[in-house]
Amino acid sequence: MARRVSWLALGCMGLVLAGCAGPSRNTVFQTSTIDALLAGVYDGDLSLRELRRQGDFGIGTFDDLDGEMVLLDGQFYQVRADGRVYAPDPDGETPFAAVCRFQPDRQVAVPSGLDMAGVEALLDREVPGRNRFAAVRVDGHFKRMRTRSVPAQSRPYPPLKEVAATQPVFNRKNISGTLVGFRCPSYVGGGERAGVASAFHQPGPLVRRSCAGV
Repeated sequence: MARRVSWLALGCMGLVLAGCAGPSRNTVFQTSTIDALLAGVYDGDLSLRELRRQGDFGIGTFDDLDGEMVLLDGQFYQVRADGRVYAPDPDGETPFAAVCRFQPDRQVAVPSGLDMAGVEALLDREVPGRNRFAAVRVDGHFKRMRTRSVPAQSRPYPPLKEVAATQPVFNRKNISGTLVGFRCPSYVGGGERAGVASAFHQPGPLVRRSCAGV
């Protein structure tokens, strides 16, 4: 995942599950848990409009597990299983998402030639204390980028492990964009998994869908 010029923006914060508190600068707002998602709980129960009130930066998925969610600079993006990026319905719902108000504490230049493991090692050095959550944004030009998404599921929902086994994977080369994610501490169980959870956004035109009500 080598890059020409990249900046790593970091914001350290704590986790709050949905319904526990309002938004604040140093809070990760999370609806549901990754364990529920792994078990196949894909029914949305919080609208994107409501989620947006809690932050302008984050990741997640959509009702029925219909693609990957990226929230960047206040705008939602839906990366579906066809590899295209859509503008989702703000009244659509999510079964799982983690968002925050992104105001980075610091920026760090990322050396050229690092792969994802190298970026994670850089995070370990730069983020003060491994027992803290950190919102992470990496802007740059990437020599190689491997991404994936998931297709919408139908009831009865299969576990996420079964869905992931056949999900489409996309390999890109020489691409500019932004990695959006969170570095999570190792003690996390019902919140996010330990390590770095991230999604990638490439600037470009969106596929906008229209729908008619009867």
